[in-house]
Amino acid sequence: MRRPSGPGAGGCGERSRGSVADAGPLERTLAEVTSALDRAGIPYMVVGGLAVLVHGIPRLTRDIDITISLAPDEMPRLLAALGPGFRPLVKDPAAFVEETHVLPVEGAAGTRVDLIFAGLPFEEEAIRRAGMERLGEVEVRVCTPEDLVILKIVSERSRDREDVAGILERSGDRMDLRRLDRVVEALSGDLEDPDMLKYWRSLRAPS
Repeated sequence: MRRPSGPGAGGCGERSRGSVADAGPLERTLAEVTSALDRAGIPYMVVGGLAVLVHGIPRLTRDIDITISLAPDEMPRLLAALGPGFRPLVKDPAAFVEETHVLPVEGAAGTRVDLIFAGLPFEEEAIRRAGMERLGEVEVRVCTPEDLVILKIVSERSRDREDVAGILERSGDRMDLRRLDRVVEALSGDLEDPDMLKYWRSLRAPS
């Protein structure tokens, strides 16, 4: 099993939930990109730093990470949906997406958006489980706290592991922790990462 793609397995925000760099352009860009995806009928979920602001301990975030249910070879459909208000940040978007499953774009307000092409059954299922959440003045589909834990804990970045602890602290009382116990144990074995399971169990141990 490969690790989920992109920075969503790894940042925008809202005024009431956490630290945001220039909330106006971030919220405006978030509204524009999610509206474009909705109009094109492209399922999505917000992940990364924005989702942490909803489910975890807020931290400064400047970018938007969105996972989309779209095959990489349908990228022209995505670019058409986004329109001239968003420009790719790579010279050869098709080649970049084929290699990384991520298309970085910049909105008119100068905010970066990483659009992550779902490549695993888990990611497709997580998009279907995503629920509407309010971020500032914008309502968007955000991944569940359980799925955010999975996206974060498979990352090898220390910040993502720290986010897992924050999600448990803030949202643990409304999460299916027994299911997460099973999922993390299975992922730890599939990815041959015993430290992942050790870290998870340390978070789950009674204080």
